[in-house]
Amino acid sequence: MTGIPEEKDILRVELHPDSDHCLETQARKAYQELATAYLRGAAEEEEMGKRIDMLWEFLTRADFRSLRRECERRLRQGFPADFVLLRKGDSLEWGFLDELEGRDR
Repeated sequence: MTGIPEEKDILRVELHPDSDHCLETQARKAYQELATAYLRGAAEEEEMGKRIDMLWEFLTRADFRSLRRECERRLRQGFPADFVLLRKGDSLEWGFLDELEGRDR
């Protein structure tokens, strides 16, 4: 269990960049997989649609140049680069999982 609250009205998408796949690539892959599953009717459509919207907003608003630098720094230094998108109401927040957990304590 993480320090980020698991409330019913909070939607969460986790991304796990590594040395072979940057955060933007992971987000695009997750977006494509969810969109494909959505079109096939593979899961609960309303929640899946909201997750697709979250990823699209992240892909269109994020500063991937600075996020890529930070991911690379973390990976080189042996720190986790796990990343999370959180939607509560109309607000979309994102950041490195360990940083967001620290803020909630």
